[in-house]
This record gives sequence, C-alpha cells and structure tokens, in this order.
Amino acid sequence: MKRLAAVLILALVLLGCTQSLGKPKIESIVNKWGSVTEDYTEIVTEIKVYNPNPVPIPISDVLTEVYLNGMKVGEGKSLQSEIKPNSKSEIVISTKINNSYIPKWWVSHVKNNEKSVLDIKGYIVFDLKVTKFRFELPEIRKEFKTNFLEGLSSSSQTFRLGIYKVEVESIKAHWGKVDENVTEIVAIAKVRNDNLLPLVFTKTHYVVKANGIVIGEGYTNVNTVIQPKSTSDIPIVLTIETPKLKDWWVTHIRNGEKTKIEILIKPFVEIGGRRFEFSLAKMETIIQTQLLG
Repeated sequence: MKRLAAVLILALVLLGCTQSLGKPKIESIVNKWGSVTEDYTEIVTEIKVYNPNPVPIPISDVLTEVYLNGMKVGEGKSLQSEIKPNSKSEIVISTKINNSYIPKWWVSHVKNNEKSVLDIKGYIVFDLKVTKFRFELPEIRKEFKTNFLEGLSSSSQTFRLGIYKVEVESIKAHWGKVDENVTEIVAIAKVRNDNLLPLVFTKTHYVVKANGIVIGEGYTNVNTVIQPKSTSDIPIVLTIETPKLKDWWVTHIRNGEKTKIEILIKPFVEIGGRRFEFSLAKMETIIQTQLLG
C-alpha cells in the first residue's frame, strides 16, 4: 500500500498537479559501438538519469530508432524496473542495425554525392500506474561524407611498352549507374599515342577492394583505336557488386570506422603486332568516418 501511494503521488507531480517533487533529469547520453556480426551492428546507448525524488520512478519501456538518410535501419529496447530515488541511474539500450539494409543505404549515399545523415531517436516511458509519461530523448543527428573515388583521378603519366610509349594525360572518375545490384565507377582515361603506329585498347581488367574484400572484379571491353600522333578518351567501367557492401560495412565498423580502398586497372593493348598489358591505375585511399563521435 505504501508503494502504491508513493507512485500515485509521483503521478500527480508529473501531471502538474503538485510542485512538491521534481521531474527526473537526463544528465548524459553516450553512444558507442557494441557487437558487430555479419547480420547486425550494435549501438550501445548509456543514459544517465537523475531522480531528485524520495520515491522510485517505474520505467515500463525504452525505445530507440536509427535512421540512415531517412531510412529506418534498426531499433532497440531496454526494460528496467525503476529509477532509484535521490540518485543517478543508468539505462543501457542495445540498438541493432540490420546489416541487410546497408546496400540500400549505400545507393542513397552515392546518389546524394556520398553524403548521409545518421539519426538516432528515442524515448523513455514512465509507468505511473494511473497514467504513462513519455519522455523524448534528445535526437542525435550526424552528417557525414565519404570520397571513395579520391586518388583514382590523376595527372600525366608515361608508360613504356617495349620500344613504344603511351602517355596517359589524365584520369577522371565519377559514379555511373547505382542500384541495389550494381554500383558503377566510370573512369575516363585521356591517352595520347605518340608512336608511328596505331595503338589499340582491347579490354581492361579491374579489381576494387575495401579492407581487403573484393567488392568488384572483372573485365571491360574497350575496343578503341588511337591513331598515331593523336589523343583519345578511353572509357572504363568498373562494376561493384552492391550486395557486397554489407560485408564491407562490417569491416569498416570493426576497424574503427576506417576503410582502405584499393583500385587496380590494367588495360590490354596491341601495337606493332605485339600485345602488352600495364597498370594504368593503382590507387589506395583511406576512408574515415565518426558516426558516433
């Protein structure tokens, strides 16, 4: 009976019927990464609440939701009996991001010029028996940007193919088609043939790695002839398998939100009746984010 009376009194306070007791205060909210598996990525939220009242405050539910570019990718719950009287209490919430949503988020990320917004929202529900009081947690909003193609663009380079010379005046890269199946990188190489014979680009082999995981590999047919003493653009399409970005995400979080991007492009050419191959581009880029920082 005494406990029930205390709860009823506190309910009246939170409903504004009396000023004798104070409302609980959220003193701090800390988010950090927890467990990371192939299926989910955990965000651990630690909430410190101060109860200035001489009676405990029952908690019926805590809920958090995580959004990437407006898409809900996970939620978390935590059940706890009460906040202790006249003291600080800690509520720990486990929020699990469903890694299967990562490829879909990636599509929005690339289409938005590699920019994204992470939102974490939540609330606490105090169960006062006669009513429930919902306390909205401060929304956490984090904007972040990546540059996966940094380093792929380059200035003039000269390659020796036996007695012949190939000058790559520049390489410029941009995103092409992107959907939940494929993500295309379009690299345009401006190549000058200073030789006295035609230079024939037949095909290129490419490999794209993220933290050691091959997310794209294959051959692109080029079939471009550059006449002697002339310059031509060589378009090269590199295809990333978008579903593999789920595996990349796991390594990115486990590696302290750091990713090493490696891209290799090797064209096959013919000149003077001979066939050659060379490394047109071999780049490494580090991607660093601070989603919870």
